[in-house]
Amino acid sequence: MLINDTEFDPRFESIVRPNEKMGLTGRDVLALSTDIISMMDLDGRFLHANTTTAKRLKSIPCELVGERWENTEVGADAAALFESQQAEVIKANKEMMFEFTLGKDDDLRYYTRQITPIRRNDGSMLAYASTIRDITAERLLWIANDQMFSAKNLEELLNIVAKAGTPTVSPSCILQIGENVKTAEFKSAHHRQEASDSDYLKFLVSGPLKTVIENASLHASRSTVVTLDMASSKKLGYKTNPAPSNVLIAPIQTSTGESGRLIFLRDGEFPPGATLFAERIAKSASTAISTSRSLAI
Repeated sequence: MLINDTEFDPRFESIVRPNEKMGLTGRDVLALSTDIISMMDLDGRFLHANTTTAKRLKSIPCELVGERWENTEVGADAAALFESQQAEVIKANKEMMFEFTLGKDDDLRYYTRQITPIRRNDGSMLAYASTIRDITAERLLWIANDQMFSAKNLEELLNIVAKAGTPTVSPSCILQIGENVKTAEFKSAHHRQEASDSDYLKFLVSGPLKTVIENASLHASRSTVVTLDMASSKKLGYKTNPAPSNVLIAPIQTSTGESGRLIFLRDGEFPPGATLFAERIAKSASTAISTSRSLAI
């Protein structure tokens, strides 16, 4: 074993490159990072893993020390992929960046992985640091941006938004421009929707959600998350579709000056990054609506 301290090794300082202006140390960066960061020996055994890595692998950092990917919860396919990347870096004897996907169909996620050699004084490779980053939100936003400008109508544009927003925000969303209201639900393996969803979303816009929108700042430049009291919706009989408890409203401004909004609904708290993603995709939708003749209001 190369290190005794499984919680932190000073050789990571040169890998994580902390921001000195913020007063962060290498230890701070590792603790706060949402990336999957680890250090491994040349046999592919963990020497260190940050908290995020351990959580994703349903373990704790010290228990991962000495284990290979194949002995973790990552799955056989991902383990084989990671080990082939490591072998490529060792053979090339240099830092490398990989881009790959895990999962399939609606559950496909995008990642990058940077593997950086850690060397002895004589320049030979002693171990390597690995940083895996989930770039699904960025990639889906890029794909959605490209597709929005080819949308033939507002319904198609909203379906593009709903598909992009499913992994990051919510599978159900509403587009409202003035009195024009469109609803969409994107169906994925992890977000099963009932046939009554479309009617349910329309009920939200005309009922409880209408009050929420009126109370929110309609011309705000930032997104707003509000909690929605849906106790009264039980009488509608949507027993198989729990009422969403949180609403994320992202503003849209069209070229005609008419304000609108993208509304995402979720049963429970929105995941980290959801607000920023909603703002970015709403801005893209604003541009598409303003510049596309087929989407003219």
